[in-house]
Amino acid sequence: MLRKPGPDASARLKTSGTGIFYHGGPIVYATKVAAIYWSSSTIYNGGPAPASAGSGTQDGSLVGFFLRNLGGSPYFNVNTTYYDGTGTHVQNSVTYTQFWADANGPSGAVSDAQVQQEVLTAFTSGAIPRRSTPSSAALG
Repeated sequence: MLRKPGPDASARLKTSGTGIFYHGGPIVYATKVAAIYWSSSTIYNGGPAPASAGSGTQDGSLVGFFLRNLGGSPYFNVNTTYYDGTGTHVQNSVTYTQFWADANGPSGAVSDAQVQQEVLTAFTSGAIPRRSTPSSAALG
């Protein structure tokens, strides 16, 4: 999602407002997201019940609404300014694919390691399948 520096990269660095350049890594052209709800009770009104899973369209919470409407929005459109080495731009596209609501909620504040373990549990249990894409992001 970053711009590739051209022969005049040093000049662009001085004039560029972002200083962000593409360095040849993988690009996520069209974003797909999955939400992980981690609580022993329903977190948001209209949200998934604990121990449930489903498609993004089944998530009636405010989080679900946000994720379903992020793609195509002016807010997410900023990503279309980024492109790869061939000039292929990132799309203004976000697909909320699914959610998983783990019924085994944490007790109290959680550590980074606990969050990482919860995401790993979502993948290894098959609740959130791994995709063959360059990167994955979890929203919990």
